[in-house]
Amino acid sequence: MIFLSDIASNLRVQSSNSYSSVSLTLTVNSTAIVSNYAGRLISGYHEFLGIEEIVRAYMLQNNLSVLSVTATYTANTSASISSKALDVLYVGSRLRKSGSLTADIFTSYYFLTHYKVGFAAVGESYLLPYYADSSTTYFITYTKQDGSTTVTSGNSSTGISTLSVNSITGAVKADVRMGNRTLTVYFLEMDVPVQLRFRNVFNAVEYVTFPGSTTKVPKTEFETAQIENVSTMYDIEQLLDLQIKSPVLPSAMYNTLLNLCRSRKIEMNDPYTSGGTTYNTWNVVQIKEYKLEESNNPNTPISIELTLQYADKRNNDAVTVN
Repeated sequence: MIFLSDIASNLRVQSSNSYSSVSLTLTVNSTAIVSNYAGRLISGYHEFLGIEEIVRAYMLQNNLSVLSVTATYTANTSASISSKALDVLYVGSRLRKSGSLTADIFTSYYFLTHYKVGFAAVGESYLLPYYADSSTTYFITYTKQDGSTTVTSGNSSTGISTLSVNSITGAVKADVRMGNRTLTVYFLEMDVPVQLRFRNVFNAVEYVTFPGSTTKVPKTEFETAQIENVSTMYDIEQLLDLQIKSPVLPSAMYNTLLNLCRSRKIEMNDPYTSGGTTYNTWNVVQIKEYKLEESNNPNTPISIELTLQYADKRNNDAVTVN
């Protein structure tokens, strides 16, 4: 497996056999996404410029975190150029880590998030995305308020999947271990939590929950015209800002929240109650503004302020019938 940013160097063809030209075809599930792409001879290699952007766009369009592609080459000589199969791990930001960090190492030691902590409301579940090249036993160790622990276990799926870390009665945190991967989920007491899910830097769906208040600020914009001395409204547009403010949050949430604010796709849970039953509805939202600050003092807490708007403008004047 390779990082998306490494795909260019992995698809170079050395010209030691004096190929005057080489073309590349990339296929996914027997369907070509790049056909007969001509390489340029640079420093003794035929290189295929722009392949990273093409594959990135394909993965974004299809919401893929990992893409299995096969590269086949055609040259103007009878010399054989072997094809190459690659599993590409999407990453949208630079990962800073001392030493050599490859995609194989990352997926062996990390879930599909580069954070080591997560947060969920008491009574809720935390959904944890991961990639595994083989089935692995996972263990979830719950620590309760009285200090006692409870351990549950199971086997992970192969490939991309999601592990559900369910809250249990009295648990304040859960330590998740899957092979070399570890992550701690803290369960927070929240009356009306803010629940958001977003595409993280690995293009995987990640969840974040934190205490906060949501204020809906509606307004109407329109033009007016005078018809026989009567003012008439037209081009009426209903607007709605969703203003979210959190209380003090743990500083460990900073990177997750920063990733949220930069995400290309975000959904917000809009729960509603009908007939005594509460239903969860996830609506796509866009962040208009955000305020998030971090101090170099690790003991300094953080807070976040978000101004959201619905992507579907029809939600701005939607009415819930109870």
